[in-house]
Amino acid sequence: DKWVLYAVVWGFGGSMGWARRRELGELVAARAGATLLADLSVVDLQVLVESGEWEPWNASVPRVEIESQQVTSSEVVIPTSDTMR
Repeated sequence: DKWVLYAVVWGFGGSMGWARRRELGELVAARAGATLLADLSVVDLQVLVESGEWEPWNASVPRVEIESQQVTSSEVVIPTSDTMR
């Protein structure tokens, strides 16, 4: 069930703006009677392959420590929940 919700939201909403995609996620989850984690929408979550459970995207973002001289480097990529999706 979670995989279907996830696929529908990202399949139809992937090209939408953030606010509309979030609305779609909330609508689809409500229609399906899905139980989500507190205050999160389907677009804020991923389905774990191992367990099939919801996990917030930001839980998969590694913590990165960068030195001050690296901040201006174009080769430094700072992972965020948006770049991990």
